[in-house]
Amino acid sequence: MRHAYMAYRFFLVMAGGVVLAVTTSNPLFLGITVLGFVAMAVWVWRQGYVYEPRWEALYQQGVGHGGKGDWSQALATFQTAMGKSRGASERRQASEQIGMFLLSHHRIGEAEPYLRQALNLTTYAIGPMAPRTVALRDKLSDLYMSTGQPGLAAQLQKTALEGAASRPSSNTLGAAQTSIKYAEALQQTGDEASAASQNEKALKVIAEANPNSPLLIPALLSASRYAIATGDAGRAGELLTRAQGLINLDTPRKIVDAVRAGLLKVYVAEQRYADALAIAQLRLKEAHAPEPAENARMRRELADLMDRVGMSEEAAKHRRVAQTLEGMIAAQQPPA
Repeated sequence: MRHAYMAYRFFLVMAGGVVLAVTTSNPLFLGITVLGFVAMAVWVWRQGYVYEPRWEALYQQGVGHGGKGDWSQALATFQTAMGKSRGASERRQASEQIGMFLLSHHRIGEAEPYLRQALNLTTYAIGPMAPRTVALRDKLSDLYMSTGQPGLAAQLQKTALEGAASRPSSNTLGAAQTSIKYAEALQQTGDEASAASQNEKALKVIAEANPNSPLLIPALLSASRYAIATGDAGRAGELLTRAQGLINLDTPRKIVDAVRAGLLKVYVAEQRYADALAIAQLRLKEAHAPEPAENARMRRELADLMDRVGMSEEAAKHRRVAQTLEGMIAAQQPPA
């Protein structure tokens, strides 16, 4: 919209110059027209509309190459796209989209620098505890945790908390979620005392927050994961039950499933197999077109729980379906 407004202004200058030159016969106004035309031509050239594609088009080209498995060409195109992005806002958008695309295709090593750049730019633009920043930072933190680098994950969350301390208006729920992610990372590094301290700080914030806010769900999820990791199934169940009560129609499907998956672990740990079975059946029923491998895993999990409550025939049916799905997956694998 801003670009269209600029073009419109240049056009008005040129049109006005033509009208004045004709009505007054003054060559000065003809000069204004020429200057307007030159200014518009330079502006169009600088925007890249004539001589070069914008980063969005190059990003889509890279996505196409990646979709075909041509990752060397995709990565080269993504680098070019970053070079064509102008200003911090475009670089932030480009790096985030490229990083998320690479991460979704398990190109973790290539995704990390893009996500790190996107996080730095987003933090600078909207602050360390804005929901968008928190979500992006958690993605990068999870990447470090999954690749055996909990120290980097801990440093990431620690830096965010230190930055938020200088901003009194920071999102308190975002800070709680960050504290819990920091606790998870500290626990992985072996610093149990610091991890427990960070977790307690976060739980205090959660306890004082609006009890009916759906924004609590991510923080409650993070706190429950820490509780499960430390063997406190009772606390985890309490937190997840509260999170489940906050779920509504607008809650993202992934978050809903994460809450249910957590409850399933808690119920199994507490040997509440009937409750665990109900959750497992609900997860399978509401799964949105799961991948065959995930579908098979969920059915085997369900079958094991059915055996626990004496539903052997139903368990056998789900195992047969799982076996069929696993056979389909094996048939699609290239020969060794």
